[in-house]
Amino acid sequence: MNRYFPRVLLARQRRLSLLQQHIHAARAPAVRDASSDSSSDEEAEDLPPRGSNRNITSARSDLAVVNPSAAGSSLDLPAAAAESSLAAAESSESSKSLSLVARNVLLIASDEDHDWASKAEYLQPWSGMATEDDVIHVLENIKSPKLASRVFKWAARQEDFQHTVFTYNAYLNALVKGGHGSKARKIFDDMLYKECLPNIYTYGIVLRGLCDDAKTDAALELLQDMESKMLTPTTFIVNMLVSCLCKNGKVDAAYELYKRLSDECSLDRISYNMLTYGLCKADQIDRALAVFGEMEENAVVPSLLTYNGLLYGYCRAGRMEQAMTLLEEMIEGKKGSDVVPDMYSYNTVISGFCKARQLPTARYVLRRMIKSGCSPNVVTFNTLLDGLCLTGKLDEANAMFEYMVERNCEPTAVTYTVLITGHARALRIDKANDYFVDMLRRGVEPNVYTYTALIGGLCDANKVEDALEILKRMSSTGREPNVVTYTRVIGALCKGGQIERATKLFNDAMGSRTAKCKPDSYAYSTIVYWLCRQSKFLEAYEYFLRMVESKLVAKPHIYKAMADGLELVQETEKVERVCLEASAHGIELQQKDAPQPLNPHLPRRKARKEVFLHKWEITKRAM
Repeated sequence: MNRYFPRVLLARQRRLSLLQQHIHAARAPAVRDASSDSSSDEEAEDLPPRGSNRNITSARSDLAVVNPSAAGSSLDLPAAAAESSLAAAESSESSKSLSLVARNVLLIASDEDHDWASKAEYLQPWSGMATEDDVIHVLENIKSPKLASRVFKWAARQEDFQHTVFTYNAYLNALVKGGHGSKARKIFDDMLYKECLPNIYTYGIVLRGLCDDAKTDAALELLQDMESKMLTPTTFIVNMLVSCLCKNGKVDAAYELYKRLSDECSLDRISYNMLTYGLCKADQIDRALAVFGEMEENAVVPSLLTYNGLLYGYCRAGRMEQAMTLLEEMIEGKKGSDVVPDMYSYNTVISGFCKARQLPTARYVLRRMIKSGCSPNVVTFNTLLDGLCLTGKLDEANAMFEYMVERNCEPTAVTYTVLITGHARALRIDKANDYFVDMLRRGVEPNVYTYTALIGGLCDANKVEDALEILKRMSSTGREPNVVTYTRVIGALCKGGQIERATKLFNDAMGSRTAKCKPDSYAYSTIVYWLCRQSKFLEAYEYFLRMVESKLVAKPHIYKAMADGLELVQETEKVERVCLEASAHGIELQQKDAPQPLNPHLPRRKARKEVFLHKWEITKRAM
């Protein structure tokens, strides 16, 4: 290894020599005598002006990384890091148009093997040489917002350099691209403090950052500030604000902004499409139609996205006749030759008819879809299968599934979950299990909803042991059961008189603080309800307190059952605690004197049991 060391030194000395020549050539205009002004134009062209872009023929020498040892520093950039940086820079198309200063500053700042303190010393030879274009080019090509901040501050400390609106725009754009919209807003305020006036592009960049961070109020305030400086918003700015407001549920503000700026700036098709879809999503179909009418008045040609938005609005509002009429016009070409319904158009209308329980019309739309040459996808069939299962038409759902497979449309986990859920609700457990087996045979991985649907059907069919087997299989495959899964099994165990197994499963799965699955109010209500039915009021009270500590609220009948049960065993303080918790959530429990036996000739223990059963039957009827 030692015999190669002199070669490394010679190569490094050659690079240093070339580097000194470049530094001398770059600094020459700053130290040239005044007498050189009288030299010929040809001699002046030999050395380009300070900071201008240079056409360098030798790529390797031009991209030489500055070594501070040439300036008397003891630091040294490793040759491997330099070579890798050079290779990366040579492969970059954008770096070929950069000046020598910009290219070297970009290479040093982008080096990942050194901290900024080391980089600052490597940048020292280029101090005072960077121009406005150099700083802009570096900020545009740098990827890290943190490094962009370093370079921006480094440039500000250079002699005879002052940031302009263009360098600020490049810096702000780097921050926004990196997801630092809030910091970009602070830099914008600093820009105003330093009396650097922003232009329309500056406002557009900062507004984009605020919109990306969903800060709608701050974006609207900045828009007002821009208008106060007599700057008219561009179409891009309007589209960005309308999209941001609609995405964050402020459709009214988006509509008001549209009405206010529609006369000041020209809106394009994107503006109308976003606003129309946002209004339809907010169930404001009439306003959406009004915007659509203004769109046609302003000679803006609607596109397929525009009509798809209206179809979505009609279906969401339940106006299926108008949705079908619009779809027929699109199929017949009455809305233009370019407006041909696509898969999204048909799926939207089919979904609307399924939600409206108009399954025959939904199937008619499917036939029109196939006839027009648009092949249905898995979303289309899943929508139809869900509608058929919800309406109890399971035989038709089975036939639709077979037709789906015949058309070579591969079913997904959602497909099988819909079918299993539908058959499990109808207690067709064998058929639900057949779909589960077919699902595994096709290599489709069941999700937590698939398992929960099958387990719920088994519990409803009083096949608790089978449900527990599926629950074990679910855990062994890495699918963590959720609170609904556990609650269904716990309820089935309690219903079958296995209250001890139910409480054990509850404590093992959801009882500890480190458990991944946390019980909800329905899970607590289930265990409290069945413990009360077993006359285990004190144990039920413990679960009730755990529910209260979790800040969960149960249904009124749970508080009533808990209070009545504790009253029977003469736990007055606990009864008061239950009543206090109920009143805190607006649930009023009627307090009465101690319950009297219905039959005074019965022993006290049997009388209490009779009173409890009597009150419990009343509570069950109220449920």
